[in-house]
Amino acid sequence: METIVYISTPSEILPPINAYAIRTGLILSTSTYAVGCAYMGILYDVLTKEVNRNLVRKIEFLKNHGAFENQALDSDQLIKEVKRLSNLKRDKNALKQYLMHEHHITAIYDAYNSALTEGMRNFSLLQLACLKDSDELIVLGFDDPNKGEEHVRNFRISKMLTLKLDPEGSPGPYAFILIDKLAKLPPEDEAGLVHVFNLPNINILTIDQLMVTRKALGPAMGRLHRLLIPDAATIGQYGGGRWDRALLAETGKAIQHAIDGNSDLNWAISINPQFRSSILVGEMDAHRFWQLQRDCDQVPDDSWEALQNLSSETPYPRTIPIIVVRPNLVLSDEKPVNDLDSLQYRRKTISLD
Repeated sequence: METIVYISTPSEILPPINAYAIRTGLILSTSTYAVGCAYMGILYDVLTKEVNRNLVRKIEFLKNHGAFENQALDSDQLIKEVKRLSNLKRDKNALKQYLMHEHHITAIYDAYNSALTEGMRNFSLLQLACLKDSDELIVLGFDDPNKGEEHVRNFRISKMLTLKLDPEGSPGPYAFILIDKLAKLPPEDEAGLVHVFNLPNINILTIDQLMVTRKALGPAMGRLHRLLIPDAATIGQYGGGRWDRALLAETGKAIQHAIDGNSDLNWAISINPQFRSSILVGEMDAHRFWQLQRDCDQVPDDSWEALQNLSSETPYPRTIPIIVVRPNLVLSDEKPVNDLDSLQYRRKTISLD
């Protein structure tokens, strides 16, 4: 069993929530696909270094992040001056002035970026960078709110939402992990959910703790994997499946027993004892699943059109396996800071004051 966490920027689901869904997938499935905007947090350090290779880019980065606010330094004039001096590097005085600017700006950039990077750790995504494109975590980054059918490697949001298989990829079966507004299901699908176990705040686990926990829970989670039976009608074409509901309760008890005896998860409970997340499994009617994604701004117009144009003869799964993650706290737009606090990875940040 493999899991898909699809969260895009237009959905306005916050990074710590995204991180919790991905980390849940890492604990309970063979592989997890982090699709959408998660790459910006997971690969923040790598992407920042790649983009800001030269001095002008560093100044623009500092400007865009407000580092020059309330300062006498004019960033636009500084960029012009740096470009001018760069063209005069054969002149010793110009080179000296350029190197002075370079030293000063790089020092500011390094300090500012270090603070931002440390702050990104609070979202619990950056720690996952070491797993990028491993067998456990596959990061598929894209975030164009207007295009869902024009991506590299023949990726299409419509294909993902129908669990269409890549000829060179895994056969599945796959289940979508739903959290936050994505977990607010229509009554018809809500009624079919089965609670299987609870998790503490796994966002506070280090990557080593998370992977040790994954390994320790592997045998118990393997029982859950076997309960997602591939859809015989679409094997080889789509990665759908159906849950063997008769054994879910018994399997859930075994998993909860393993969770309750896990030292790292018990440590997480001791750090954040009031937090609990309910993990439920079920299936959604495919059209209601697509509508839910559309209502949460996760399906651009071109992908929506592709889904609506599927003929009745197309053998896509008529139901989509889901894993619903529900933390026992209110995630309201009015109090995002308070709500996020219990999901954030706790670390001190560097002050620039």
